[in-house]
Amino acid sequence: MITLEELKKISEITTFDVFIRLYILSKGGSYMFPSLSWDDLKLGGYCNFQLELTKKGRELLESVQPSKKIDTNFYKELHKKLQNELFILTGKKQKVIGGKYSFLCNAFDLEHKLSRLIKKHQITDLKRIEKLLLKYIHTCYKADFKMVQLLEYYIEKSGTSKLMTDFESFEEKDLDISEKSTTFDGVNI
Repeated sequence: MITLEELKKISEITTFDVFIRLYILSKGGSYMFPSLSWDDLKLGGYCNFQLELTKKGRELLESVQPSKKIDTNFYKELHKKLQNELFILTGKKQKVIGGKYSFLCNAFDLEHKLSRLIKKHQITDLKRIEKLLLKYIHTCYKADFKMVQLLEYYIEKSGTSKLMTDFESFEEKDLDISEKSTTFDGVNI
């Protein structure tokens, strides 16, 4: 059997390439990619000749997949909370920055950005993330949304994350956002 490092030297493939092809095999989708070569995975012992994952292949694939799946409702509820907080502070569910940029990204983009960040840094404290995002909205509101990053860039931009910096230096006492209520009952008087 050949190790992953030896396999990469022989065939000049990336680890990402191996994981993608292992994922395809795990879902039984090898027939959908007839032009892909599976020989190196067979040679490495990651799959058998019938293109079924071996124990070694499953273990390698599981080593990069998070063990805890986050419910997609978390992201939708978080987006709604952020939208409601913005509405309470500004009277609008969206704030336009510079005349053309939306401060709050849509629910899909929020889920995509946050899920990548959570997987990358193996974050388990989702409540802390929620509090930090709400605090960031308050901080931007206090700055009258001038010279602030869009929320999606606060989460992650070009491989760096201001959210992660704040997450690592997080303290409960720093999260006093009691200036206005963070609940919205749907009636604005």
